[in-house]
Amino acid sequence: MATPTRLRDHVSALALTAPVAAAERARSIAHPWFRAQALASAARWAEESDRLRFARESLRAADEGRDDYLRAAVRAWPLRALVETEAFGEARVVLEKAIEIADTATPFSSRSEAYLQLLHAAFRLGAEERGRIVDRILALAAQDEFWRVQLNARRALVVLASEEPATALALARKLPTTQVAKAERAIERGGRGPREYFWPSR
Repeated sequence: MATPTRLRDHVSALALTAPVAAAERARSIAHPWFRAQALASAARWAEESDRLRFARESLRAADEGRDDYLRAAVRAWPLRALVETEAFGEARVVLEKAIEIADTATPFSSRSEAYLQLLHAAFRLGAEERGRIVDRILALAAQDEFWRVQLNARRALVVLASEEPATALALARKLPTTQVAKAERAIERGGRGPREYFWPSR
């Protein structure tokens, strides 16, 4: 029996050439996380007439997640599909809701993970959207010394540095004292842009 991961990967590959058929198969994936990802792949490659419908199905699957981390983080996939297809108005609506959900995720390490996914997904929406998310990640780092929270703060600044290096360095110097040098070194090695969500590409 195929695992949810394998089913998602199959649908994602099919979506490149047959997004409507891919969406149909995606609906059979029981696990909401992987169903949301698969439907987002269909949305990414669909014709404009189907794109929003598949993206909204992906978001409904995300709503089935068992906690706020899962519900927020997996929204990164339909969000990125909308960004890559230049449906920016809809993408901003999705981002707003995703941030609202992430704001209540616990513990802080899970919340920072959700924010980091949203940063990657929304990065190309613009500086204002990037800044809102980065500010939240850094606020958590100021409150919680847990290694995952601090690592996510450094990772967020490295991603930010790919577009705004001076801003990223300035923000790094506001991190907890033990983290400043680590963040500066990571940024100086070169900013890495946001991750890819859909592959292979056409």
